[in-house]
Amino acid sequence: MSQANAFAMQPDQMDLLIAALAEAGYSVKGPKRAGNAIVYGQISQASDLPIGFSDQQNNGSYRLEQGGEQTLFGYNLGQDSWKRFLYPPQETLFSAARHGKDWRLQEAPQEPGPLALLGVRPCELAAILIQDRVLTQGAYADPHYRARRETCFIMAVNCSQAGGTCFCVSMGTGPGVGNGYDLAITELADDSSHVFL
Repeated sequence: MSQANAFAMQPDQMDLLIAALAEAGYSVKGPKRAGNAIVYGQISQASDLPIGFSDQQNNGSYRLEQGGEQTLFGYNLGQDSWKRFLYPPQETLFSAARHGKDWRLQEAPQEPGPLALLGVRPCELAAILIQDRVLTQGAYADPHYRARRETCFIMAVNCSQAGGTCFCVSMGTGPGVGNGYDLAITELADDSSHVFL
């Protein structure tokens, strides 16, 4: 991203972004704290994000910690996956009802609006792009997945720290985002501004 496209955004302005996406009809998903882990779920305001939480990850261990910095995305990587929103493990394609000797098929109702994914890490974005290649191209492309991806808004977050199990540099998938996103942020914790876009 060039400097001409970069600007500073205060943490409280994240509420404006979430509200604008919701008003535009997006189902906004993002990281949130659930017990002792970061998971992905429905986000309706910035306070739903894991503000002030970081994690310590190493071989066979994961620990969520509350830190001093009030960052929105101060953790390394959640214990969840965006895949369940883009390619759900269960999906109703149609239903059938018997009427006498006949069957009547009915298509499943349309999903409630497009998805907005907030806080996608570079390695997660690389995984989504691989899914795109598999599920949107060729003779066996999935039309439901393709429809979700064509309307999906992705806000990526550049990594400012690495966990003990991270390997993005060796795979060329981080710590900075490459492509495939709509908006990328780098969160900096200081007194004047936390989030830079």
